[in-house]
Amino acid sequence: MTDLDSPGPVFGASLESQLESPDYPCVPVLLQAIVIALEIHGLNLPGLYRKPGRHRTIAQFVSSVNLHPEDIDLMFSLDAWREPNALCGLFKHFLRRLPVGLFSLCECDYLNFFFVELN
Repeated sequence: MTDLDSPGPVFGASLESQLESPDYPCVPVLLQAIVIALEIHGLNLPGLYRKPGRHRTIAQFVSSVNLHPEDIDLMFSLDAWREPNALCGLFKHFLRRLPVGLFSLCECDYLNFFFVELN
């Protein structure tokens, strides 16, 4: 298992155990920071969520944040903050690594049905 696959205190941990955003209850502060950075630096980039970020940058971020989850200065000094595609990759990786998905299978079926009906 690589550092990217190993559960840690941030990537791979439950939403309930995450440090919560002071502005948005139930939203992990890391996700809020990533979204803010993307709003500032990346929303106009074509293919933002489609194009992958550099694997090395994402792996370094995940490993560093999981090893030192309390070290905010370290987290904000990492290269990923300067690479919008890496930030998108981190956002997707965070969601993929959740031990329990955001939606149950039943909810996914309902959402799929709802969106099919809209079209």
